[in-house]
Amino acid sequence: MFLIQTILSTLSLVSLAFGRPTLEQRDLVCNGRAELCDRSYGNVTFLTSHDSFAYSTNPLELARTQSLDLTAQMNLGVRALQAQSHMKDGVLHFCHTSCLLFDGGSVLSYLQTVKRFMDSHPNDVFTFIFTNPERLSPKNIWDPVFQQSGLASMAYVPPRRPLKASEWPTLRQLIQTGKRLVVFMDYGTNTADVSYILPEFDHIWEPPFSSTDPSFPCRVDRMNGPLSSQDHMFMINHNLNARVFPSLRARSPLPAPTAAPGWFDDLASAIHNAGGMINSGIQQAGSMIQSGASSVGGAIHSAISSAINQGQDAANSVLVPDYLSTPTTNSMRSILADSNGCAPFSGGNATNFVMLDFVEVGEGMRAVDRLNGFL
Repeated sequence: MFLIQTILSTLSLVSLAFGRPTLEQRDLVCNGRAELCDRSYGNVTFLTSHDSFAYSTNPLELARTQSLDLTAQMNLGVRALQAQSHMKDGVLHFCHTSCLLFDGGSVLSYLQTVKRFMDSHPNDVFTFIFTNPERLSPKNIWDPVFQQSGLASMAYVPPRRPLKASEWPTLRQLIQTGKRLVVFMDYGTNTADVSYILPEFDHIWEPPFSSTDPSFPCRVDRMNGPLSSQDHMFMINHNLNARVFPSLRARSPLPAPTAAPGWFDDLASAIHNAGGMINSGIQQAGSMIQSGASSVGGAIHSAISSAINQGQDAANSVLVPDYLSTPTTNSMRSILADSNGCAPFSGGNATNFVMLDFVEVGEGMRAVDRLNGFL
């Protein structure tokens, strides 16, 4: 009996020595699907939350892009989180366009929420796609909050940059090495200072954003070289917007000002009856005054017309998420059509990131499953 136990123990050690997968390795489920474990990160589609911090249940909060809080979004299946940053009183915040419009709180608090969720979901890979419009320093501003949150040590650093979409590690490799957070930023990156904050457009191309066209016409709008669009991953900005003042249109110019009041001519005529050179001189003066009045009137007319047109342009440019259209926008049909419309620019590949407003509405997760080949 002792001999049999010794032989079995030896065989077990030999199996491990030759790399036989353990039960944990063979049964690993990655981002909810065992089939995704051995797929390259660059060949996976992720449900993505647009301005994931901007959540509110108040329908009058027109700047909101989500109804669910951050944890609820991740519980729904969101694994890529988009957010826009701004400095507020010396603290890095996530805000929608301006912190006066929608303040989502500090970036540190946001990262700490994600860290807690990641700790409770150890077999999932997450992605950040952050907007840095003020080009704040990765070294002095961003890295400290990542370090303080505990996420910096979990962030993936590629062996070289940029990586082709086909060169990324598998989800299994990211999970097993403990580097299961991928961080992209649009502007202001410096990988020499902070190696894990990667330049988004070197790796991901995007079509136009803030669309008001429900057909989401596609073209490569933002991308950096040296990789071709076929070697980039890509994200569809599948969030529809509506104009706050849709009825405003360019109006015809203001009517031209009429001639200056006739009292100039009356004055000139009266003085003419007095005769002589006095009449002639005052006629000339009256003519000069009349001409000056017309010029001033024309300038005022032009300034008012310009101000009105500029006001109309500004009003027409005010966009808010089109919540009423969300069930259609977030439908399987609309999402697949958007991905398919962009596929010719990406070598026929499906999109990597489906970015949505109000992620719980419609069929976002089902569409992602379809794009990953599961439905």
